[in-house]
Amino acid sequence: MTNEMRIKVSFGSPHTDNKKFKILAMMALNYSMNTVYTGKNVWLMDVKREVCLNYEYNPLTGFLKYAAVVHRISDTDGPLSGRGYVDHEMTVGRRFEIRPVEIFVANDLTDEGLMRTIRHLMCHGPGCKGPRVKDSDSDCGSDTVSMLSSDDEEFQVSPETHDLKTVRRLRYFHTDESRHIFIVLKGRSTNGDVLYGASIMRTPEDPNYIPTKADIKMHYETAMSRFEKCPVRMSVSREFKYQLKSNAKHREDVTVEIVDEIFARRGGNLNVRGARV
Repeated sequence: MTNEMRIKVSFGSPHTDNKKFKILAMMALNYSMNTVYTGKNVWLMDVKREVCLNYEYNPLTGFLKYAAVVHRISDTDGPLSGRGYVDHEMTVGRRFEIRPVEIFVANDLTDEGLMRTIRHLMCHGPGCKGPRVKDSDSDCGSDTVSMLSSDDEEFQVSPETHDLKTVRRLRYFHTDESRHIFIVLKGRSTNGDVLYGASIMRTPEDPNYIPTKADIKMHYETAMSRFEKCPVRMSVSREFKYQLKSNAKHREDVTVEIVDEIFARRGGNLNVRGARV
């Protein structure tokens, strides 16, 4: 965490006029078993990332519950706009409701220590959200068509999805598996239909290995070939289908849902390809 990240912590939405930046400081307090620190729409700002957090922390036991969403600032996208902040806060709020990370960390953490701990867990631990809870009453119970693959014979993407011209490329590093995942896809934001192909690069001997340009080119070519010849059919969750729009600020949740589908191992195999077209 950079020095700037440590001191610029916005409690409240950065897009509001009354935002307050809190200078993190150490303090000595007494706690009970019922003491819980909570944070909603807490923004961590640095040069390259804007991170929105929701969390609950018991300083006596060290129990931490959190969810996060990250906007990576690029030369083309730049920082979030007002609507972008609203979308990210809705996403992190939904994650905190249905897929929070729940973990025990050190107790009696200061504000700064808590922010450091969450950032470390995001990068080197469970990530931005917890595991998907299947068939949960709170997890869009009516949205039963999400995460369907080609093994579900009744599910077919719409003909309009096949006709889409825009093809996108996504990357994801699966920390638990030490695998770089390369995805080629196209999808419709109106219904969440997606067609994708993927290629996986394993680096178990060196989890810190950074793919070379040659590695990236080769794996995207493999993913493209699978996408063209035997794409996987699925539908992303209703709450995240807006990320398939051409002007979406990020596609993090769509990427994670595709990765979830890949590692669902339907039929015992990683779902990097579907039935041949």
